[in-house]
Amino acid sequence: MVDEQQFEPHVPVWERPGREDVFNRSDFEFDEGADVFRCPGGKELGRFWREYKTPRTGITKSGEIKYRSSKRDCDVCPLKLHCCPNTMIRKLTRSVYESARDLACALRHTPEYLQSRKDRSKVEMLL
Repeated sequence: MVDEQQFEPHVPVWERPGREDVFNRSDFEFDEGADVFRCPGGKELGRFWREYKTPRTGITKSGEIKYRSSKRDCDVCPLKLHCCPNTMIRKLTRSVYESARDLACALRHTPEYLQSRKDRSKVEMLL
């Protein structure tokens, strides 16, 4: 949607700090074409692991898409203690607006963003 309207989102994007002993979401690679995450061990985390009679979107009411690994993959993985030590499988969520968030993160270090941030702080001080 952001790309269709031809504007750049100059808003700050906050990242939550993750645990140091477990892989963070940033350690997983998202493949947009296949719509899967790939773990550091190379295994896929998919939306669905079976076919449904009624097709489903997989989008929750909060606008998130859930991705899950396979129990068979996690059971034999040598990285399990660093990935999902307290659970049987690894679960990740991705917002339906994640592409706009990724674009905002990519623009974070551009000169235009830095100038926009400076101008925005001047306006916010007046309010």
